[in-house]
Amino acid sequence: MKPRALTVCRLAEDQDRLKSRLRAVCHHVHVCSTLKEGLKALQHDSYDLMILDYDTVETSDIPLVEQAATTPSNTQLFILNNNPDKARLAKLLGAGFLTQLFARERALEGDDLAIAISKLSTGDIFGLDPYIEECGQREHHFLRNSVQKNELLDRVDRFSEPHPLPARLKDHFKSVADELITNAVYNAPICPEGQHRYSALSRTVPVQLEAQQQVSLELAFDGHRLALAVTDPFGSLTPSTVLRSLTNCFQEGSLQINVGSGGAGMGLFYSLTSVSQMIINIQPGVRTEMIGILDVVGNYRNFVQQPKSFHLFVHRG
Repeated sequence: MKPRALTVCRLAEDQDRLKSRLRAVCHHVHVCSTLKEGLKALQHDSYDLMILDYDTVETSDIPLVEQAATTPSNTQLFILNNNPDKARLAKLLGAGFLTQLFARERALEGDDLAIAISKLSTGDIFGLDPYIEECGQREHHFLRNSVQKNELLDRVDRFSEPHPLPARLKDHFKSVADELITNAVYNAPICPEGQHRYSALSRTVPVQLEAQQQVSLELAFDGHRLALAVTDPFGSLTPSTVLRSLTNCFQEGSLQINVGSGGAGMGLFYSLTSVSQMIINIQPGVRTEMIGILDVVGNYRNFVQQPKSFHLFVHRG
């Protein structure tokens, strides 16, 4: 069944754009102009998701956002954001409920909302297919040990080279691949007792994974987006670790994160800020997939100034 959606958006033209985007994937869309109106609507009716234009929320109203996200608990909150204020994002992430952050214009102009709603509705959260057109170019590689990482990074270089991206963005893409592969090899593996096996090791110490523990790297390009997906077969990354790490990093002056306890640490924050869109898919105890997507538009300065999208999905059942 299609979900019922509540939207909170001040401008009439943006309300119309949201309704147009949601019409195909939602059973019903109720529109509010203010957050307080949205809270009243939640008290009188049930909604599967609430889409909030966070740019219109005053700092003093941020506690109301948490109230909207947690009452009732089965309403999924989507945040549309163009505001680069790191402190505001830190407050949202620190509250522990922000798993769907959309760059506002991407959401209003593209398919991001529909993709996220479909993944939440069906439970089918893994893979690059929702984000990359079928006609796109693809490569799939596997890694059994840390020494192979350099070979994979060379493949990332060769894959991105012919595509129309500024050289600095191609460097970002390769660096994100490096971070995510390193996390999958050193931070993700766990012992039978549940302890992280290699996270305390120096990244110069070679690591050999067992045959059934190989890490996969998928690369894709469809003319509009350059994407990579790194998947590990452990599923040891937790939503709380993700949100805690990002919260610490978004807080001014708190960029030094301890990665010795198996968390993603600064690598996660760097990856998020180095792509247009980052998606983390987790099946606890089974696998974690981390996806980075670069939009092939504009120049490097435009990319730096653009807000980023972040999505965290957890497989239930």
